[in-house]
Amino acid sequence: MPTAIKTHQECGLQVPEFSLGEDVGKEFCTGAELVEFMGMVALSCETEEDEYLNSYDFCGERREIGNVKVLHWRGLFTTAQVEAVYDAVREALVKEAHVPWFGFYVHGFS
Repeated sequence: MPTAIKTHQECGLQVPEFSLGEDVGKEFCTGAELVEFMGMVALSCETEEDEYLNSYDFCGERREIGNVKVLHWRGLFTTAQVEAVYDAVREALVKEAHVPWFGFYVHGFS
């Protein structure tokens, strides 16, 4: 299978708040809920609670982050290639102070 790259942009996105600590009075999403949210964004599903069939439902704290770029990179990659992409993204984000976080998901098999 040849390598394929596909991108799209999501606008006006509100991301569920995630925290490892506890803050009284705030409801944060779990790690599993954050991964589910990222999957919904990657699939261009509705992330607001308006839709019945394909909506993401989290009624806790959310943060508006604006526009998001989604990159799907499909193919067979070595561990070294995945690490190189991860390191390049991290280095780029260090230079961009306004980017609050990024998601990086790799589906592997053995």
